[in-house]
Formats: sequence, structure tokens, C-alpha cells
Amino acid sequence: MKNLLILCLVLTLPMEVIGQIKSVSFSPEKNQINSGLPLPSEERFLIDGLLPEGIRRVEVKIHKTTKKINTAETYTWKAAYLTTPSVFEIYVAYPLRSSENYTLNFYYYNTTDTTEMAAVKDAIHTNLETYLKANFEVTKKEVKALVSQKAMIIQLNEIVNQGLSNYTHQLDQDFAGFSDVVKQKSNRFMVLS
Repeated sequence: MKNLLILCLVLTLPMEVIGQIKSVSFSPEKNQINSGLPLPSEERFLIDGLLPEGIRRVEVKIHKTTKKINTAETYTWKAAYLTTPSVFEIYVAYPLRSSENYTLNFYYYNTTDTTEMAAVKDAIHTNLETYLKANFEVTKKEVKALVSQKAMIIQLNEIVNQGLSNYTHQLDQDFAGFSDVVKQKSNRFMVLS
């Protein structure tokens, strides 16, 4: 019985050692990660840090220094509903290579209030309205579009995406573009003009 217990202990001990995930700390005040030491390479790790007051979401984008940020791996931490956490912890699943240099960009998000969201909505509405007024020519006989329907939909989508670029949806839902109803209505209007 004693030998069986020792055998089980010897077999499970390596699992405990292998199962450890390294953790590094990020200090936004110092703009320093892992106290200036190299990050763990060739293995997964955790990034943790203190949260400023009101922050509900932290995002870190990791990309090779020689590459553009749009090629970055993105990792996200979100606060649980109705909690006020003081720390965050992000699991980095993609092991970094020791032979590469990486750039880490941290993004902190807080919850916007209704006043700020109303201002964003009004700004987007104003920009859409200004775009439409600038791209239609109205005469006594007709209303004429100055751009094609496809170009107009692409540009309208871009106006909304730029207006929302500093905001993120709590459920990670991006603006998918205007619906087919808008496309059909604009198509019908293009046929009439």
C-alpha cells in the first residue's frame, strides 16, 4: 500500500510541475511588463495587472515588431457582470518565439454613459447626413447620385466604422455594415434617378 502511494505521488508530481503557467505583471504607471525582464518564450503565459478605477475590459494585442498591428494576436479580459475587480488576468495562448521581437499594445475600456453614447450617435448621424447631401445632386427635374450604389454603401459603412472606432461592444459585436434593406432602398432610389 505504501509503495502504491509513493508510485502515485511520483507519477503526479511531474504533472504539477508541467501544469504551472508562468505569470508576468504589467504596470501601466511604469509602462513596464515583467519588471523589464524578458517575457516567457516558447510557452503560454498569463499577463496580470492592476485595474484603474472604472475599467471593465482590457485588451492586449501582440505582434512582431516588424509586422503591422493588423496582424496582431488579440487577447481580452472582461469584468464579470456587476463586479468591481481591482486586477485583470489575460491568458496568452500563443507562445512567443525567443528569436523574435514583439510589440504589446494594451487597451483599457470603461463603460460609456448614455450622454456619451448619445453624442456618438448624433455625430455619426450628422456625418451620414452630410455625406448623403454631398453625394446627391438635386434639380427641378431629378435627383441624381454622384457615386455608384456599391461605392456609396462602402463609404457609408466606413463612416459608421470610423465613428465607432474608439468603442467596442460589450459582447464583441462589430458593426457588420448596413442591412440588405438599406441596399435595396438605395438601389430603388438609384433606379428612379
